[in-house]
Amino acid sequence: MSLVTLYCAGTAFDANSDDIIAWMIANTANPSNREVYYVPGPGSDQRVAHVPAAVRWLSKGLDQAFGMSAEGVAEAAAAFVKSLTPRPTMVNIAGWSRGSVTAVLIANQIAPLTTNLFLFDPVPGGPNQWLRHKSSTINSNVARCDTVLMNDEVGLVSYLFQPLEKPFTKGRPGFRVFLLPGTHGSAVRYQDGAETMFNDTTHIGGHLVSEFLQECGTPVSGARMLSPIDLISCYGRLMHRSVYGQMPGGRPGLSVPNDRRNALFYVNGH
Repeated sequence: MSLVTLYCAGTAFDANSDDIIAWMIANTANPSNREVYYVPGPGSDQRVAHVPAAVRWLSKGLDQAFGMSAEGVAEAAAAFVKSLTPRPTMVNIAGWSRGSVTAVLIANQIAPLTTNLFLFDPVPGGPNQWLRHKSSTINSNVARCDTVLMNDEVGLVSYLFQPLEKPFTKGRPGFRVFLLPGTHGSAVRYQDGAETMFNDTTHIGGHLVSEFLQECGTPVSGARMLSPIDLISCYGRLMHRSVYGQMPGGRPGLSVPNDRRNALFYVNGH
């Protein structure tokens, strides 16, 4: 076994959900030398399935609010990876929301195994400052880390969904940050109604994670890759809406620079 891939779901999400992490789980090939596993999100049905039915709703609600299971889940996943025989030489991990935070915790605990991370909007959750503290650094065993941060959360939600940021914005070699238009879930799942404007962000998110994982050796079947023209077109439509005031605006407290935010057809340095 040379490569292991882990997918970490967000809060209340699991392998049966309608987000990009669940899609990647279902569409990642699993030949004999590449093992694929997933980690259900805090407060998901699969996470609380063992809890007695009489109190399952309470356990689920508390876990969704505070992400209490994230640290223990990360410890169990890290112990599992380290127990594999033969031991993997590389681990790729992709996650969304608290799943991204779980991914950071796992990566730190499996050092010195070489690890690559793809993180969609890594959010510990406003009330859980301990989880934020525990995931505020990334160990040197992480060779590559691509992080997608969303630019358009406002109001109370922007506090509750304040992402990790410092570990990903220090200019560390192999680390990249993509600041994209949209709210917390825009890059990972298609949305109806008022959120339809961000579906182009979902296309871009699928492209970025597919490209990253394939470059790191994870075989993705039917990868959601866009041509350069399609990628630019998606971003151009998003920026056009931004220029004409159809998006909420910059996320309060987010210090990742994006000086060209209103420049059409500009994709974070690409």
